[in-house]
Amino acid sequence: MIKQLLGGAAMTALMMGIAYGQTTLESTTTRTTVVPPIPAPPVAGYSDSRTERTTFGGASTEVRRDYRTGAEGTEATKQETVVHPNGASETERQTQRSSPPPTAPVPPPVSTFNTTTSTMSTTTQTTR
Repeated sequence: MIKQLLGGAAMTALMMGIAYGQTTLESTTTRTTVVPPIPAPPVAGYSDSRTERTTFGGASTEVRRDYRTGAEGTEATKQETVVHPNGASETERQTQRSSPPPTAPVPPPVSTFNTTTSTMSTTTQTTR
């Protein structure tokens, strides 16, 4: 009888051990790569020139406007010449210059960040 009782207890313990011993492991890996943006290409130069001539009461006026922009900066020039009826002339010249915008700093080399996330979950099933 003790043999049967011990056998029954062993069988119950074995069944409970199987029920409580079930485990599920999950693992998740996430990788993120950060790449800096590509800088814009350099702007090509541009230039424009316009001349206006007017005559009024024997005097003539000539206004010339020049505009240039490029890697060395921007320059705008206005030259106005007035010729009086007696032949005398006056010339006025205005020039504005601006230096180029500062160059963008060189981006750092491409770097990679790795993030690893591990999740462990235990599932227990009870059998009755």
